[in-house]
Amino acid sequence: MDTNIIKEIVINATEIDILNPEINTSRKKEYVEARMYYYTLCREYTQLSLDAIAKTIVPQKNHATVIHGIRSCQKDVKNYTNIRNMYNNLRSRVEYVKQKSEEKDINFQNTLSHLFNLEEANEKLIQENKTLINQLQELKENVKKQNKYLQEQGYKLNKNRTTKI
Repeated sequence: MDTNIIKEIVINATEIDILNPEINTSRKKEYVEARMYYYTLCREYTQLSLDAIAKTIVPQKNHATVIHGIRSCQKDVKNYTNIRNMYNNLRSRVEYVKQKSEEKDINFQNTLSHLFNLEEANEKLIQENKTLINQLQELKENVKKQNKYLQEQGYKLNKNRTTKI
């Protein structure tokens, strides 16, 4: 796997440009996390040494920075759901591109574009699911109100039918 592909995946997912030297000198949490994801994915999906991974970032980092980033990522994945979710998301994106790259006649830009289209469709489905869940909650509330009204009117409720007392 190429580090440039991993960079592009991290940039698109986190919306943080880890190619920007100003960002790579910043210690803001979101910038550090983006680099941490990048280091960990590079270590997992490339054969590069820690020092070689460090040199793919501008301004260049050193192997100790990469080690620290990888260890932080591993620790944070265990402790924080949002970090775990983002890392798993990035990892699945890399896996998808890796799988496609093993097929013949791969075009990475088309594969990444297809991946992002799938993720957009997935996000729409998630939003639709949330809407349906909200509608279901409203229906449940309406049934509760109706049951309460029926009980106040002297009806006995059970699972299969309602009878007048």
